[in-house]
Amino acid sequence: MKNTALPTKLLNRERRQDYGGGDYGGGDYGDGEDYGGGDGGVVNPPDPDPVDPNPSTDDDGSYEDGLGGLDNGEDTIDPGGDEYPPHSSNGDKIADAITRTAGSTSTGYCATAVRQAVESALNIRLDRVNDAKDYGPSLTSAGFEVVTDGVNQSGDIRIIQPVSGHPSGHMEVYTSTGWKSDFVQRDEWPGPAYRNADPKPSYTQYRHN
Repeated sequence: MKNTALPTKLLNRERRQDYGGGDYGGGDYGDGEDYGGGDGGVVNPPDPDPVDPNPSTDDDGSYEDGLGGLDNGEDTIDPGGDEYPPHSSNGDKIADAITRTAGSTSTGYCATAVRQAVESALNIRLDRVNDAKDYGPSLTSAGFEVVTDGVNQSGDIRIIQPVSGHPSGHMEVYTSTGWKSDFVQRDEWPGPAYRNADPKPSYTQYRHN
């Protein structure tokens, strides 16, 4: 009897499931194509900047936010602009949003944490950029203003420029209990690389009235 079975490769092609127009990035598992390389593929967020696998910690045990200062592009889920008391200022809403999500240690995605807090609090969508240091234009286009009065107000966003070994910079929010980003910070500096820099890195502060 003649063998009518399909070759294994063709059988796999018949059985595989199409995800959004591409086969897990545009090719067969065995073809050398990488996942996320074609239409419908899953694109992973960028890896944080390379760091020591055993990073040093601050006195309070918080890892410094030198792990990337990146935005992974994740959308904000269920913007919460209507969850705040009607008389809360926009700044208070932003401070409340970042307080809800700030962890005890850094993830390396401070820009993601701050952007999502702003989007949730104000029920808007900010223009995405990769690095925290570059978020100024996105904030101003969303109605934030640069402030130079030297006074920190609830919900102020500070963008700190890079220091050696941390090319993405840092992004943080001032709250009634101190500065927060993807984690609860010890002070206005996200870690020793910034705190001990000489000279100190420049920064710009933004406020949404």
